[in-house]
Amino acid sequence: MDEDCYLFTGIDTWGDGGTRFTLTDSEGTQLFYAVGNWGAETTGQFGSNGVLGTNDFSTESIALYPNPASTVLNLKNAENANIEVYDILGKLILTQNNIDVDAQINVANLQAGTYFIKISKDNSVTTKKFLVTK
Repeated sequence: MDEDCYLFTGIDTWGDGGTRFTLTDSEGTQLFYAVGNWGAETTGQFGSNGVLGTNDFSTESIALYPNPASTVLNLKNAENANIEVYDILGKLILTQNNIDVDAQINVANLQAGTYFIKISKDNSVTTKKFLVTK
């Protein structure tokens, strides 16, 4: 295996089949993210060729509130971004493109639980966790 290739094994210690991996560097930059239902164990690999560039999209300025939410989730400072919402098992729940700077996401019809919102703009991606309560 090349020195820039990484191998991982995930073991489902809870016994529910749900698995989520997040790998971040020491500065908090998300390098790898996967969520899914892989049974008792999964093995995978990925590589990194280093940073290709940076841009002006600051993921730190994006705010989600209220968290937990029951009817509406507000997304602040994500103008022209694309969003994807996933449930805890990695199922894509909804997609919105080119959202407003202060967007609202209707979560009233979602079941109570944990969700992930993937926010993409230009070549930057960030993922944040939020809860839906009833």
